[in-house]
Amino acid sequence: MDRETILKQLALAEHLVAVGEVHVERQRLILEDLERDGHVHTLEEAKELLKRFEEVLALHIEDRDRLKKMLG
Repeated sequence: MDRETILKQLALAEHLVAVGEVHVERQRLILEDLERDGHVHTLEEAKELLKRFEEVLALHIEDRDRLKKMLG
């Protein structure tokens, strides 16, 4: 893969990491609100969604770090 392609993919990966961080933080705040307000019935769904957001974010971080490593 040439340097230009890596740089383009890295820019996309950086963007996806930033968006993922926002989603994770937002979902954590939602969980706090649900717990505080006693919405037990939706709490498990919200926890599962947070878990998925965190998993996707971890994949984006791995991809970003791999691309940075490729650039040396």
